Amino acid sequence: MKKHFDKLGRVVIPRIFREELNFEENDIVDIKLNNYEIILSNPKYKDKQEIISFLMERENKLQIIEFILKNIETVTVNDIKRILNIKNEK
Repeated sequence: MKKHFDKLGRVVIPRIFREELNFEENDIVDIKLNNYEIILSNPKYKDKQEIISFLMERENKLQIIEFILKNIETVTVNDIKRILNIKNEK
């Protein structure tokens, strides 16, 4: 799809695109320039993605802790360090 700039440098973003990105009237848009491309994104969506990533990481850590607690008799300190990516200090 191609659009023209008006005299003030504005371009109308088609409604279907705004709906796909969950933009509502008076929302803020993130605008970035990347290798001769303009990237528009919805900061509300980005915030949700960051929260989801944080929660997934937290869930993974909780699963590791649960595994360690269930197998405490066979898990060694070195196993825990390896799981948590802690390097041995000598």
